[in-house]
Amino acid sequence: MIGVALTPPGPSCKAMTMPNSIPNPGTDWRAASTPELVAHLVAHHHAYARQALTHLEAQLETAVKEQGGRPSPLGQVTVFFRELQQDLLAHFAMEEGNLFPAIVAMMDGGPAPIALSTPRELLLTIEAEHQTVEELFLNIRMVTADYELPPEPAPGLDSLYQGFLDLEDDLHRHLYLENHVLYPRVLGQGLA
Repeated sequence: MIGVALTPPGPSCKAMTMPNSIPNPGTDWRAASTPELVAHLVAHHHAYARQALTHLEAQLETAVKEQGGRPSPLGQVTVFFRELQQDLLAHFAMEEGNLFPAIVAMMDGGPAPIALSTPRELLLTIEAEHQTVEELFLNIRMVTADYELPPEPAPGLDSLYQGFLDLEDDLHRHLYLENHVLYPRVLGQGLA
């Protein structure tokens, strides 16, 4: 897998290799089978986001410590980041443990492994959770003035901001695949 080396936030962190957002840019996910699309979402986008969240958490903690007494939006960024991290990890667990197995089973004509009495409502809930994630990134962008570095930034702040940009970019691709490819496919099959 092609990867991007991320600069560690401090001497105690090792450099990580993160998968690029598009492992195969030529893949038309609209033509992929539902199990292939779900596997890609989990193995690529969910895995990337989990690694990025862990790395960003360490970078953010380091940046907050190194800012000293300088004015900084990092306090507000930390609040939004914690909410983003909590929401995403809970969302991934629900999708991987419940929703995705149910979708794959139903698309294959079998019974869902969980009771989905109102899958359309569940998909609406999922889309609302996606909107919340997008709003949290907008909040981070607002308090950082679109990730603009101050005149004398704390060490590692540029890497932290780039990490947020990379995660946001990957999440846009991820959410597009779910909201505009996977879920319409499910709804189009009359499964929801």
